[in-house]
Amino acid sequence: MRSTLLGMFCLLMIAAPAMALEIFDTSYQVEVYASYTNAASSNNMCVDSDGNLYILHYDNGNIMKVDTNGSSSLFATAQHPYDITWGGGTAFGNSLYITNRGNSSISKVNSNGQIAYLGHLTYGTFLTIDSVGNYGGEIFAGTSDLDKIYKYDTNGTRNTFTSWPEHTNGGGPYGGDFDTNGKFNNMLYVASSFAYPNLAYKSGVFSIDTEGNVARASNSIVRAYDLDFDKTGKYFDGDMLVRGKDTLDGDNFIFKLDEFGNATKLFGDMRNYCFGMDGALYINEYNFRDDITTVYRVVPEPTTIAIIALGGLMLRRRR
Repeated sequence: MRSTLLGMFCLLMIAAPAMALEIFDTSYQVEVYASYTNAASSNNMCVDSDGNLYILHYDNGNIMKVDTNGSSSLFATAQHPYDITWGGGTAFGNSLYITNRGNSSISKVNSNGQIAYLGHLTYGTFLTIDSVGNYGGEIFAGTSDLDKIYKYDTNGTRNTFTSWPEHTNGGGPYGGDFDTNGKFNNMLYVASSFAYPNLAYKSGVFSIDTEGNVARASNSIVRAYDLDFDKTGKYFDGDMLVRGKDTLDGDNFIFKLDEFGNATKLFGDMRNYCFGMDGALYINEYNFRDDITTVYRVVPEPTTIAIIALGGLMLRRRR
């Protein structure tokens, strides 16, 4: 931190973090929350009811836990886990659930890190639970094998929820999440991506109602790979964050999407993120060269701090 004295006033400048993240909205700041080694490539992540983060590592199968103090530890080891969600507050109980690609399953991970088979899923993509109950309170999971969405009850019984977007050579659905605060009508939203113009009608961000009817949620995002809702509304207005493209062959960005379909570009590409119980956005980034995974916390930039010198007394005022 450095300060430059201008008469009686001092403006504090906060140095930018050493992260390869392009920030388009400068009202947000990034800080290092945790880091650990021997991780292999990192993948999706989630948070439990106590605010602990769980990060998947696809190559070595590790599920790492980062507690609220930023301390990391190995929680469990799966078989090429792809996505993860928390069952707390639902009929699925206080356990983690993962799409376990190594044995073509959805698996349950209990509080001791023990893994148990729940149901069959080949090339699983996203995994989310209907915690509100409008969709029957079940687990919903996508597959890039047959490009459809299944639902599972607590016994692991599987039924097809919708065949959308149908088998078209692995274009999705890649990401999915339920709105739980009502801003998006407590509906299921799904991200899909198809590179070919003739398939553009099924590529982007879509809402799916309880009957499986699909509607485009935004015309601004034409390819999408992941999405997550700001469930607290504390820092991101209760909106949706979407990783995707605004042109078919363009770069990936992170967009903030409101309930009217308006997309605002927030950040450059980042693959793995989730919202915490504190309302902050958490990002994990893997450095192949150093074999280090770093977890970042994103919150709004603090307002300007002025320090007023009155004689020998320094008063700090936050505006």
